[in-house]
This record gives sequence, C-alpha cells and structure tokens, in this order.
Amino acid sequence: MRDATNHFKECLRKARKQKNWSQEDLAARLGVEVATVKRWESGKNFPHPRQRAKLCEVFETTNEKLGLEDIPSPNQTLPEEQRIPEHAHAPDGLPPSVSSIQSQSRISRRMVVTGLGVLTAVGVLGGSIVWLTHSQGKQAPSRPFATSTATPILLRTAPFVYYGHTATVVELAWSPDSKRIASASFDTTVHVWNVADRSDVYLFRGHTQILKSVAWSPIGDRIASGSQDLTARVWDAVNGEHLLLYSDGNYVNGIAWAPDGKLLADGSGDGTVRVWNATNGKNIYVYNGHSNYLTKVRWSPDGKRIASGSGDQTVQVWDATDGGNSYIYRGHFHSRPYQVTAVAWSPDGKRIASGSDDQTVQVWDATDGSHAYTYHGHTEGVNAVTWSPDGKHIASASNDGTVQIWGATDGGHIYIYRGHGNLPVLTVAWSPNGKQVASGGKDTTVQVWQAP
Repeated sequence: MRDATNHFKECLRKARKQKNWSQEDLAARLGVEVATVKRWESGKNFPHPRQRAKLCEVFETTNEKLGLEDIPSPNQTLPEEQRIPEHAHAPDGLPPSVSSIQSQSRISRRMVVTGLGVLTAVGVLGGSIVWLTHSQGKQAPSRPFATSTATPILLRTAPFVYYGHTATVVELAWSPDSKRIASASFDTTVHVWNVADRSDVYLFRGHTQILKSVAWSPIGDRIASGSQDLTARVWDAVNGEHLLLYSDGNYVNGIAWAPDGKLLADGSGDGTVRVWNATNGKNIYVYNGHSNYLTKVRWSPDGKRIASGSGDQTVQVWDATDGGNSYIYRGHFHSRPYQVTAVAWSPDGKRIASGSDDQTVQVWDATDGSHAYTYHGHTEGVNAVTWSPDGKHIASASNDGTVQIWGATDGGHIYIYRGHGNLPVLTVAWSPNGKQVASGGKDTTVQVWQAP
C-alpha cells in the first residue's frame, strides 16, 4: 500500500504543477479545504471515491493516470466493525476527515422512535440533542413521514469566503446563471461578487441606512435592494448603474421580483405588502392584513400568489392579481412574541417553508395552509430558509451560528455548516444550478458551501 500511496501523491503533484495550480487553486476547484489537498500530497490521507471522480473531472484524466487505481477505499483500511456505512461517506468536495471515525464519535447515529401519528428523530451532535418532529396539522400528509438513515455531516470551513463588507450581511441573492452573488449589508452597501474568482464586481452605494433585503431579477438584468432609509432601489446588474428609486415612506424589510421580472413586491415596516412596477415605480396593489411589520415577502413560482411573513407571528398568502388574502398560517403562534422571519416557496409551488424566532422551520401545504412538518434542530431563532432547486432539500440559517440542511420529504438531517463560528447567520441562499449554498451573517462574511 505504501508504493500505491507514493505513486498517487507523486501523480497528483505532477498533475497540479502541469496545470500551474497552487494547492489553494486545486482546493477551490474541488470545493475542499487546502489542508485536505496537503494531506493527499503528503500521503497522510486518500480521497474518497466521489472525490476521486471529481479529481479526474478537474484534471480531465483517468484514475490510472492519477495513480488512483491501486488506492484502497478508506473503509478497506479499517476493521470491519469500525467501517463507516456507505451512506455516511462525505459527498463530493468534502474533506475525508468529515466522515472519518473521529467524526463519527462526534456525531452519533440517529435513534428513531415512532408513535401513533407522531414521529420523532433524535440525533446527538457535539453533545447537544437535535429533535425532528412531525406533527399532524389540520390535514395530515397522505403518506407516512419517512425516516432517514443518513448521519448529518458537520463542516466548519467553507471552500470560499468573501470579505468586503464592514458590517452584518443580512441577505444574499444569486444571479440566475449562478455565476455571481449580490450581498446586502448593514454597512448600507450592496456588493456583487464573482463566484469563480471571488472578485468584487460592483459596489452599489446610495442607501443611507442599513439594508434589509436584496433580490436578483429572474431575467438577470437588474438587482433590487430595500433599506431602513425608507427606500427601495433598482440597479443595473450588467453595468452597475442606478436605475430607480422607490419609496412608500416606510422601512423596506423584504423585497422580491415577480417571476416575469416586471413587478416588485416589498414587505413594509407598516405591515403592508406593496406591489409596484419595476420600471417606473408605479404602485399597483397594497395588501393590508398583517398587524405588525413585515419581515419577508416572496412570489410563488407561477407568479399568481405572494407569501409574506410578519412580526405578528403569521404567514399570509395573497392573490397577486387582486390583492385578496387567501389564508393565514399561524403555526408559529406562541404566547411569547416570536416573529416569522423567513418564508420560501418550494420550486413546484405546492409547499411553503417558514422560519421563526421560535427556533423552528415549518413546512405546510400552500394550497390550503395545512401543516406538514416541523423541523427542530436549531437552538436559537431561525433567520432564513431556502429550498434547493430540485425541491429535495431545505436550508435554514440561525442565530445559533449554523446553516442546517434538511431532507424536504423525509426530514433527514444532512449537513450542519459552522463556518461563521458562533455568530448569528442571517441569510442563506441556494444557487439556481443547485450546486452551492451561500450564507452570510454577523461576522461580515459571505461563505459559499458545496450543496448535498
């Protein structure tokens, strides 16, 4: 095995140098830590099978030419009773140490307890208990809540970290082609980043108070931002020019584009949802129904409905054509004043996920408002939720310093990202191509992670 190890590390070094890449360059292309590449090149670790496939893809070569043919699977080097199940292997781009035996000692297998009408999954992560419950709402799902055998993977370092803001990053938005990220911050600016080389493309200045929201148009040509300076602004995403200033005299806490890119909806500090023309700023509808300030607003994928979250502890769904209120979801209602901080439509428009200061993520039927699932895993308030483009996963960001990835249909606890330390994470956004997840928070950074 020593000969195979030496052969692999020499082949890897040679291939990297032929490309004129540093170890940092290779790590970025693979989506792994630099330390992982160093361990491979020193012969201390082997890449996992999926990482080997990624290596071949990056170098445009074969297992044989990279010296990977004779490298044993990590499981083959362990006694059988210590081998990690296949489902626990790290996915593409993750450091082998994440799914090592040492990691398994930190993250135990989930125990599943079932009862009549209720299923509770318990996992132990770093000494803390993670609960996942499925409660019956007004209309229970027609199929039973499935269990997941996957073990959540803990990541502490993001492959890409963007520095540039000088205050909390409050919201992120991907360009439709997944090549750029717009970030809004309490420092009153919007940055536009190039994901490939981590360069700062544009810096939008114009707001005079902290920003609360940012959204990239579905067409990709414009970016909208909302601020506590009582204005929303629209910017040209191609050349960085300021295009439009809109104000309704209230904080703009949330902003969202209609799927056709013609209209914008904003969630206002006065508890209203306002829909206006994204070209000339003309008001079209004002939706009144919330009894407290708005936090988030989102259009349905078909453009026919709008969902809004509020400090009044409700999520409300509106008819986007006439402003009629469809129904009110009160699943986050408590005796304590927990605001609804996040709402997100599933890609097929059939479900809505919402997050709250009550530390939960709830999923419910978007047609009748019936409750489907509640995810309990965060230890502090949830600030943001987002669906994967294929609708299979949900990501949530929290004041507990984590981004957590869940199975949208089986409740499986998949990833826990801790790259922001113990500081609150205020925003999370899934790239449109489904390959990456971006997060931002109080540490002032934007971090980009490999998606499941």
